[in-house]
Amino acid sequence: MTHAGSTGLGAVIVTAICTGGFAFLMSFWWALLAGVNAAAFLFYGFDKHRAKRKGWRTPESVLLAFAVFCAAPGSFVGQRVFNHKTSKSSFRRAFWILTILQAAAIVALVAYFRSN
Repeated sequence: MTHAGSTGLGAVIVTAICTGGFAFLMSFWWALLAGVNAAAFLFYGFDKHRAKRKGWRTPESVLLAFAVFCAAPGSFVGQRVFNHKTSKSSFRRAFWILTILQAAAIVALVAYFRSN
């Protein structure tokens, strides 16, 4: 398995663990949302830690995947708290494009289900 593949698998496992922790407090969908955001936050912190120590890094594709899967808030907070990926313009641009597209999709879905 490649490094990117194992990191992606790790992201899924951390998300599942975080979701399981929140599952006792709220419904499944809210727990999943909280879990993926917590995992995104943790991955930004982990990647910053690894960057300082010149270790294996989390691929940007994994960090951006969190933004795709409803974890833009956790990713944004992780970027700010750990001061990570805040100066790389190509990453920031991709992050905000994904976040805006996701927000537009959510607005469209809410509008659709409200009208039916």
